[in-house]
Amino acid sequence: MPIQIELRPRGSRYWAGEEIELSLAIRNTGETPVCVPDASYLANGSPLYWLSGPSYPAGVYFNLAGMATGEGGAPPIAVGLHIPPEGDAVFRVRLGTMLPVTQPGFYDLKARVTCDGTMVESEAIRFELLQPSGLSVSISTEEGNHAVDEVPAAWAIRSRTGAVMVRRLHHAPEDGEVLENGVTDRVAEVSATASGPYSAAVAKGVRNRGWVAWFDGAHLYTHATGHAAPHAVVFASPVAAVATPVTLANGGVELFAVSATAALCLLQFPAPGDGASPSAVWSAQLPAQPQALAAVGRRAAYTYECDGGVAVRHVTLESGGAKAAEGSAFLPGVRLIGSSVPHIRVCAEGFTHVSLLVWRRGVNGPELSMAALTFNANGLLHAGPDSSLRFVAVLPAEPLEAAIDYRAAGLRRGLDWVLLLRNGQLLRGPLAQPVPARRSTPLRPLQLRAMEYVSLLGVQGATGEPGIQYV
Repeated sequence: MPIQIELRPRGSRYWAGEEIELSLAIRNTGETPVCVPDASYLANGSPLYWLSGPSYPAGVYFNLAGMATGEGGAPPIAVGLHIPPEGDAVFRVRLGTMLPVTQPGFYDLKARVTCDGTMVESEAIRFELLQPSGLSVSISTEEGNHAVDEVPAAWAIRSRTGAVMVRRLHHAPEDGEVLENGVTDRVAEVSATASGPYSAAVAKGVRNRGWVAWFDGAHLYTHATGHAAPHAVVFASPVAAVATPVTLANGGVELFAVSATAALCLLQFPAPGDGASPSAVWSAQLPAQPQALAAVGRRAAYTYECDGGVAVRHVTLESGGAKAAEGSAFLPGVRLIGSSVPHIRVCAEGFTHVSLLVWRRGVNGPELSMAALTFNANGLLHAGPDSSLRFVAVLPAEPLEAAIDYRAAGLRRGLDWVLLLRNGQLLRGPLAQPVPARRSTPLRPLQLRAMEYVSLLGVQGATGEPGIQYV
């Protein structure tokens, strides 16, 4: 048979939880056209693949439809593809959509194509599946979409050899509480010291639907679908924190970032394909190093501890990039919960609402309170802090980390939050109720997204795989 087939892996190493992606090339070495099974159609029983490794020690045959026997006659070609003489066809193969591969270790894979009753087999390729040693996630949202039928997220998957940034679509499960993993795309391999990812919320009607950022030392990297390689912005000192990016109407992205020397700046990144370079819209030196930073549009809020309490500062910028005003509030006698990010949103009346969980040591144990501050359109404090600090509960252990989000639709509209304690217990707002223990572990930093009927939390599964579950 005048055809040759070859498996071309994207790399020799994959992380458990990312898509194992490769190409299948079928080449016509003869002098006349040939008809081969189209490898992208489920109806074709060929190509047939064989995989052996830790997940399948005895080896297993499979095709697009799932498990197969590898025995019997040549399957008929339901959908064919004609290849001219000396021509070839290359197909994208996503192994995870056909067969679950979860156990770390080395695997051997080969493919078999049957054409005109003749079977042709490729040489086996070997790849390694690495067990994640750490995960972090940024769950994206789409403006006006509060359903969980399709949830995009950016992941940092870390192992003993480094880390990789990936994008993945998650889908609502048919049953259970963990979202199903969908299509995964690798963004870039990064160093083990990289922090992130940060993914931009998607605005309706814009063409930028896959924007990811991370930082490593003094370098801030960004990547959008349609860009061949990540952009890099170099700071004068290491990056300390990045706020959630904001997607612009033209498909570009803006984000606030603060350096280790307390320099805050607003960066603007072009839309995919625009050919422009990132630019700094505005920058300023802050009075203190923020412990946490949050932003929405061109409004930012940052927090730090000082003088026996917590300072909350709010910055709002004019459209041209000039600093319009800065307001502040002081919450006496309370402490921040680690570097937990406050929640910030702008209401229809133009006010900025900043919410954060704080705590103090009480007589009966750690006391949890919710601070809710309002700033006007000029950036100044609209309501004083005296009435904005609300006691929530006495905790069984000191708080370690918190995450807050706002549910904008449904009967449970309002703030939702989760709180991780130092004893490992996870509490859920608004009444600090314990979350039932599960086999999965909440990821740090905590990532919570409030949807219409449920909230989503980034977790690491029992075998180390990344996941998103209902909470």
